[in-house]
This record gives sequence, C-alpha cells and structure tokens, in this order.
Amino acid sequence: MNQNKKDHVWSFMINGEIVNIPISGTFQSNQTSALAIAAIEGLGITMLPKSMLQEPIKQKKLFPILQKFYHLPSRLI
Repeated sequence: MNQNKKDHVWSFMINGEIVNIPISGTFQSNQTSALAIAAIEGLGITMLPKSMLQEPIKQKKLFPILQKFYHLPSRLI
C-alpha cells in the first residue's frame, strides 16, 4: 500500500469548503472486501460505496454516518 499522506485523509465538502479530515488506525487495506468485513466486525469505520454495503445496512450490521457531508473523491483533490 502506498503510504503517502493522502492515504490518511478523508476529504469532504462542508459548507462549500473542502475540509481534509486526518484519519488513523491500526488496520489498513486496499481491499474493499477486507474493509467491509472489518467494519461489520466492529473494528472501526470505513468509506465504501453504499451499493457494496446495502445488505449489511439492511441487516443492521452497519449504520451509515456522515451522510450529510459530501465526500470528495481523491482524484478531485
């Protein structure tokens, strides 16, 4: 995994401004399925496409958070 600083920031559009939120944790992966499983197992939060998480959300294994903030894809930053 590329360990540059952008890997440790989530960027959101909040009140018309780009806000970069530093993130940290002991678990990192570039495999979306591993991130989803970790979140379902209670190891933290993840940012993945809603379509990938619909079933765990429906089963109440995961709960959407931060929906009111627009996440900016890293390629736009």
